[in-house]
Amino acid sequence: MPSIEDTALPGVGVQWFTNPTENPYFTPAATGTFGNCAPQLGGLRSPHYSDVDVSLHKDFLLTERFRLQFRSDFINFFNHVQLNAPNMGLGQSMGQITSAQPPRNIQLALKLYF
Repeated sequence: MPSIEDTALPGVGVQWFTNPTENPYFTPAATGTFGNCAPQLGGLRSPHYSDVDVSLHKDFLLTERFRLQFRSDFINFFNHVQLNAPNMGLGQSMGQITSAQPPRNIQLALKLYF
């Protein structure tokens, strides 16, 4: 059996858990018997996750007592696609990645300190 590093796993949206020609690690076992899949597959990973959040702020001194702060927060600053985990429920979409995290989110705020 080839190592999992040598086997090219298919892309997103493909049921690679149930296709023995593309991935021999998930072949169906005979009825009434246990399968031979290892309990931990070290080379099997989920899609890459990369998240950079940035926050910038500028303080403006209005008087001795009052200060105004302008703040901007960028969630997922580079707007990378963050795929969710594969569907692990039984059915037609088992093993498929069908959703992702929301795209970049920008928040602007003003604070008055007194």
